[in-house]
Amino acid sequence: MTQMTPIVESFTPITLEETIDRASLQRRVDTKYLTDHVAVANLLGELAGSFQVLQIQGLRAFRYRSEYLDSPGRDAYRAHLQGRRRRYKCRVRHYVDSGESQMEVKLTGSRGETTKLRAPYGADQSVGDCADFLATCVADAYGLRIDHRLRPVLSAGYQRITLVSRSSPERVTLDNGLGFLDLATQRGCSLSEAQWIVETKTARGQGLANAKLRDLHVRPVSLSKYILGVALTNPEVRVNDYAGLIRGLDTSAVVVEPSRHITAA
Repeated sequence: MTQMTPIVESFTPITLEETIDRASLQRRVDTKYLTDHVAVANLLGELAGSFQVLQIQGLRAFRYRSEYLDSPGRDAYRAHLQGRRRRYKCRVRHYVDSGESQMEVKLTGSRGETTKLRAPYGADQSVGDCADFLATCVADAYGLRIDHRLRPVLSAGYQRITLVSRSSPERVTLDNGLGFLDLATQRGCSLSEAQWIVETKTARGQGLANAKLRDLHVRPVSLSKYILGVALTNPEVRVNDYAGLIRGLDTSAVVVEPSRHITAA
């Protein structure tokens, strides 16, 4: 992350309130890219005049920790791996720098669009509150009932830079320093610091950042941090189409105990 600091400092800052007002994009198309620091540096250079960088209390890179919840049979994992048209992910996201936490449910629609629903998560809340929130979201969106138990299965930590377009409802997130920890086995792994996950968030799936990445010969990939983390910390699970992506990672994604980036909750 530090190698990007001089480039990121050249961006004009934008506040969280302005970001929400201009590009909240709770219903959107997410496009993900797995690339290296050279491509990210080039992308930042291309976007410096058209995007601003989120800044909160002087920080432009923020620490995140997400705890993903799933059933004992990994129903959500299997639904994503199989590409089911109506699927969900449930997590508690901790904003490490501010100390705040949110319950989040991400729903995937029939056309591949993503809807993110959120609710506050306080120190007095539990997995049961997440399960109730998930059940309500899934029932409202899909008319389905969730009758399995939820449990925390994976913790993922990373640092994020967020860019916001000056002229359109478009955001770009750049994640680095990813680490994963299986909360049952305490097996962990960390990706190489040279590895970045870039994600564009747009209304229809195409924006300036997508075009610039295409010009840089960076191609979109089907990628979920949850799927990737489960697969890397559980070598015995099925990975389907993720097998090629995992083999091509620029990382020593060897299981270590624990991951250097994660603290289990």
